[in-house]
Amino acid sequence: MKSIAPLSDAFFLFTDSGYAVHDVSDTANVTLTETADSLLKGFTATDTDGDTLYAAGPDVTPASSRLAMLNLANPGTPAVIDTVSVQGEFVAFHRAIKDEFFTSDERENFLLTDRSLSLFRLDGSELKYTRYAVWSYSLADYRGFMTWNQRFYMGTAPNALEIYRWLNN
Repeated sequence: MKSIAPLSDAFFLFTDSGYAVHDVSDTANVTLTETADSLLKGFTATDTDGDTLYAAGPDVTPASSRLAMLNLANPGTPAVIDTVSVQGEFVAFHRAIKDEFFTSDERENFLLTDRSLSLFRLDGSELKYTRYAVWSYSLADYRGFMTWNQRFYMGTAPNALEIYRWLNN
């Protein structure tokens, strides 16, 4: 198993060969169904929003990362809404509320690679590549990552916190 996303009556899992659904709706008859799927295999980070699942991880293309948006209204047959790829080895994925004052629940999707931080905003049912920041840092020093208030925070070894801010909206 690479990652897991909780659903109302099941768990959706990404595996090395595709995905699996662990159905727990009937506790007397819990099932696990695995499906091989080259497009959906290997995602390592997820976030859910109702029936929509956001997943990120290494791309099938070497030295690339990807972000996908899936409709899981029927978890046994996930429908890919959109998927995007960027250059760079996958490091982390984070979804954050766009509005720092929480007057809206619109979210932004951040994909961190060893080369850049990319921001994707939802435009209808499409992940729109909005902006990116490029820098160089040591993956060996990476300890964690989050975004808030139009800033992104990266923990680095041994006990440092680096704070970055977009220069414009």
